[in-house]
Amino acid sequence: QHGNPIGADFRRPELNGDFILAMKHTALYTSVLPLLVKFQHFLFVAVIRHPLDTILSCLSLPQSPITPEAMQGTSRYWQEAGNIINSNSTLPERLVQLYEMHLKRYHELGSAISVVKYEDLIQDPMIASRLFGVNTLSTAAPMIKQGPRVHRAEEADKIRELLRKY
Repeated sequence: QHGNPIGADFRRPELNGDFILAMKHTALYTSVLPLLVKFQHFLFVAVIRHPLDTILSCLSLPQSPITPEAMQGTSRYWQEAGNIINSNSTLPERLVQLYEMHLKRYHELGSAISVVKYEDLIQDPMIASRLFGVNTLSTAAPMIKQGPRVHRAEEADKIRELLRKY
């Protein structure tokens, strides 16, 4: 199957306008997003969380999510991100830089993608349904919960400093 296998997948009947694909870890999808939006077949919504919470959450994981092995696809399709992933910068610096790159990419795509703040979604789980006219989110609304935000103040201050830097 030569040509454009991604485009062929998008023509499958089950992937119609009612299809919703949600993902928590978006680096790979964001890396190919400029290609995906060209198909003009789907509604793209990026849910972004406050950078401090996002980065502190990543830092609290037992194993770093930002390694060349874990992010091979992202590095392959998004050279700028690959350069950061493979850099010798500290993990917090790489996380801040990658967060900024995601925001920049979403901004560059303009009206091809919509952005909703995670915190707004937590406060009002039906916001996406009202904004985008999709009713299937109503079944997911009870599952959307925000856990307690517990981070060390020292870590938070370091991340705030990096956010200002980048």
